[in-house]
Amino acid sequence: MKPRRKKRDLIGALSLEEVRRLLKTANDIRPFHHALFSVGYHFGLRAGEYGLLRKDHLDLLRGELFVPSEKGSHQRTQELRESLVPGIQATLRKWLEVHPGGVWLFPGLRNTAVGVSRQSVYRMFAEVCMKTGIPKRAAYPHILKNSVGSHLFDAGASHTGVQDWLRHQSIQSTWHYLKFTEAAKHERDEVMAKIGRKIE
Repeated sequence: MKPRRKKRDLIGALSLEEVRRLLKTANDIRPFHHALFSVGYHFGLRAGEYGLLRKDHLDLLRGELFVPSEKGSHQRTQELRESLVPGIQATLRKWLEVHPGGVWLFPGLRNTAVGVSRQSVYRMFAEVCMKTGIPKRAAYPHILKNSVGSHLFDAGASHTGVQDWLRHQSIQSTWHYLKFTEAAKHERDEVMAKIGRKIE
């Protein structure tokens, strides 16, 4: 796996429009990519959690997806109903139609007997970002978790609502996403403009 960039060099979150373009590009590549990163965005997956999802964790009849946990997260069952997450069931059905078989929802690229690796998730995400025109500084999969957290806050969700949706064990983890919101950026810009006017 490539060495991680220093956090200060990374872009914190994608806009809704950037996420829309990224998922469209993923869909143009393969149903696998589209399903992988649609689930990753909507449910705020960590890079290692993609490979933990089994096919029997998905119940399209009930409209549910059980998400196992990695560090700092709770495992929980997420709802897939159309009114809550539009298009996700159709995306997953399309992927299941061409699924290579085996127990894993997202199997390894070379060995379908295991779940997709963290390294493969990083490589595929970088590929999708490059084809979408998203900067390299944003080409790390955790940005999807950052993005949905900030988008939930921008849409008016409560701290506890975002914490529950993203399965955070600690509310401190949830507060981290506030700094990526459009509201926070707007407030920063307003303060900077006030400072600028005072020193003109």
